[in-house]
Amino acid sequence: MRIVLFLFSILFIAACHTPKVSTQAEGDILGGTRTTLPSPINVNASDGIFEQKVRVFWDKVPMSNTYKVCRSTTKNLSDCIEIEKENSRNALYDYFVEPGVLYYYWIYAIDETDNKSEASQFDSGFIPDKSPIATPAIFSPLDLVAATEEIEFSWTILESVSAYQLQIIKGSSDNWNCTNGFLDKNEIIIDTFLYANNFFWDNNSMEGFSWTVKAINREKSSYFSEYQSTIIKDDLLTQAPITDLILRNLNVVQRNKKYTATINISNQPKGEVSLLYFYSTDNSFDEKDILLSQKIVNKRSNKSIEHSFLSNKKDGYIIVVPKIKNHLVTNKAVYTNL
Repeated sequence: MRIVLFLFSILFIAACHTPKVSTQAEGDILGGTRTTLPSPINVNASDGIFEQKVRVFWDKVPMSNTYKVCRSTTKNLSDCIEIEKENSRNALYDYFVEPGVLYYYWIYAIDETDNKSEASQFDSGFIPDKSPIATPAIFSPLDLVAATEEIEFSWTILESVSAYQLQIIKGSSDNWNCTNGFLDKNEIIIDTFLYANNFFWDNNSMEGFSWTVKAINREKSSYFSEYQSTIIKDDLLTQAPITDLILRNLNVVQRNKKYTATINISNQPKGEVSLLYFYSTDNSFDEKDILLSQKIVNKRSNKSIEHSFLSNKKDGYIIVVPKIKNHLVTNKAVYTNL
């Protein structure tokens, strides 16, 4: 009997001290074998590019299938709130934003077993502050202009505006937004403030250029206009072309600050596209008179046309000058007094 009890005691002690074999899942719970997901990198939130939304995107994380997006109005991660719990793409448009508020975004990667990465580095984004001033409508130079030629930039006259800011860069650039204009200051060759609604530039470069303008008053400014780009072509005619185009019977009717002009056009050469420039002048025509508006005419314009524009001018003259192949043909101009 004693031998049986002795053997039973040995078996009981051995059973109690047998090591426990842990499973993979138990190891995950204990944290010993958990696979750590890397945090998303290259988080980018848009800075005033869109008027009603902030675009956020980041690099994809291997082994993750969803992302969580958090947002705050401070730089503290502890203040952020979850705005997207299971986003399957590496991009997000945030429409629940207010103008002029700076938002900070953090991204978490999540895998199929709900493992979550550490938070990414934040990036900030915003939509532009609402502006009470209308954005100027710009009149672009022709798509092709000759090198070394004086080029005129012009835009609409706006009420209650004290100045305009004009930016010109060489070539073309997508590095632009409606709040700041061109963002790479090294690209800008002209950044100036003007009281008039036009600007003359002696183009001595063989490169194309892009430009944008905004209006300014004492309290606030407008958005920058959508930029326009122009290509330089060095074999355009350097002398004003001869044309059979005839302008006559110019009539201008003024109602408040809106002008409506009617003019008869004839002998518009086939295949020739021209621009009619509407200037305000006090006496004889000068190319530095204020350009009020412009209108494209072609073969189908061999008739009476009507064109409306705005101006603060109450007296003097309105003169219409055709521009053909990038040259003002002043001997074909017509005018009328206000």
